[in-house]
Amino acid sequence: MRRRPAPIPALWGLVDRLHHGIDASVTLIEKTHMAILDRVGRQAVGLGISGRVISTLCRMQVQAFGHFYRMLRTVHWYV
Repeated sequence: MRRRPAPIPALWGLVDRLHHGIDASVTLIEKTHMAILDRVGRQAVGLGISGRVISTLCRMQVQAFGHFYRMLRTVHWYV
């Protein structure tokens, strides 16, 4: 990439940093979301809600939002 004509390497560097920044942001949001989900699950156990119900709801949420976060990452790399 460095051997390309003058503006291309600089522009590519900006785009590359932007992509990695977006990917890091999606990862941070995903980790925060999952940490909140874990905390809510622990609080629900404390309220006497069945562990099986909590487990099912958490699994459904992880599947749905896992797919959503993967889609976000895929889309941003293609844009």
